[in-house]
Amino acid sequence: MKFIVFLLTVWSVYANGLTDIVKTGDLKAVSRAVTSKKYNINEQDSDGLSGVIISAMVGDSAMLELLISHGADVNLSAKQGMTALHAAVFHGNESIVKMLIAAGADVNMADDQGRTALHVAAEKGLSNPIDDLIRSGANIKVWDYRGQSPIFVAIGNRQLNTLNELLENGADPEQTDLMGRTPLMLVAFLGEYEMISLLLRFHANVHAVDYAFHTALWYAKQRNHKSSIQVLRKAGALF
Repeated sequence: MKFIVFLLTVWSVYANGLTDIVKTGDLKAVSRAVTSKKYNINEQDSDGLSGVIISAMVGDSAMLELLISHGADVNLSAKQGMTALHAAVFHGNESIVKMLIAAGADVNMADDQGRTALHVAAEKGLSNPIDDLIRSGANIKVWDYRGQSPIFVAIGNRQLNTLNELLENGADPEQTDLMGRTPLMLVAFLGEYEMISLLLRFHANVHAVDYAFHTALWYAKQRNHKSSIQVLRKAGALF
């Protein structure tokens, strides 16, 4: 009877895929599995999650290091195009981000919405991952499929510090969206006068017009943002 139980236990372990074992968080079990060579190191489950992506999602650096050391692909994508780097940035795990970049993660790989890891960092307001990504060659001006670059994502999520971080690293304050709107127009519409002041320090053009010939001041007036109107007029905006 004990022999049968033993066989059933062994069979159940090997019946599971590597991703199932990774999900248990049992580092020793995963180590045995990858060492046995009986598993595909890049196996993906029904959601497209690989062991690397799962490890990045939960922030398990030891598991991630083990998988990478056995040749796991760090650039696989799950459903909706999420990569391990997207997941690590989303959860704000800087050490995992650094590990993935060091292992060759593509910092400009986009998901199904055209969003790179830098878009995710801008949305979440995470300064450290932004620094890591940009130093590693992330395209700071890339558009997603909605026509938004990281600077527009930061503004849309009212991330003042992130906006400053992006501008300090070369984001273009004159970049336009699909409607010809500049970052200054968007912050004027939102009434974010601190962001207006920040953009002006980086020489944003108060006289720029979008495709409908509207200026930042026009956008501020639509919402009657008095502080924003005052800052823009002080900077020379006339209409």
